[in-house]
Amino acid sequence: MSSPPSKAISRPQFVPPPPVKAVKAVRAPKAAPALPLAMCLGLNVRLRRRALGLSQRDLAEASGISQKYIARVETLSANVTLDIVEGLAKHLGCNAIELLSPPPR
Repeated sequence: MSSPPSKAISRPQFVPPPPVKAVKAVRAPKAAPALPLAMCLGLNVRLRRRALGLSQRDLAEASGISQKYIARVETLSANVTLDIVEGLAKHLGCNAIELLSPPPR
């Protein structure tokens, strides 16, 4: 008795994936460098004060801060507290966020 002929099992051959094309890197456009908060504050206080036609002395009297301190805020040499920022904003007709945001160019 002879055994029936066996069928050979064929396995699928491995086919490597096609090569990946190199993609050129795309860089995001450079953003303008951020201004430090003290600089934003000083510039905004000066711009808003002048727009309202106020002198440093006028703003100082209205806000209860010395004129010398107002000058130091505008020249970035004062270490300002949030209470001062809020007081200045109130007398300049804006809010604290607007004083700490970059000024319009």
